[in-house]
Formats: sequence, C-alpha cells, structure tokens
Amino acid sequence: MESILQNLTLNIKGNIQCEKHIELNSNEAYNLTIKQKVALVEALTVWGLLRGLET
Repeated sequence: MESILQNLTLNIKGNIQCEKHIELNSNEAYNLTIKQKVALVEALTVWGLLRGLET
C-alpha cells in the first residue's frame, strides 16, 4: 500500500494585507488537514501558508 500524497490545496483565507518582509508580530498560524492522500493547508496570511508547507 502506497502512502503518497496525490493532491495538495493551498488556501489563503481572508483579505489581509501582507507585509513585504516577515515581522515579529506577523500571523504565522495555519491549519493542515490530511485525508486519504489529499492535503489542505489554510492560513490567513502568506506567512502562515509558508509555515504549513514547511510542516
């Protein structure tokens, strides 16, 4: 049985203005959901999305 991810969806929720560079108070929160070879990473900012991808 293979456990290879077949689909990855990235979603930035909301309409928050992104800083040009990451700052101490930047929102890096994200949600990662994996169900049967399908992964979803959701965040409010690009910084959170990047952290989710690093996971």
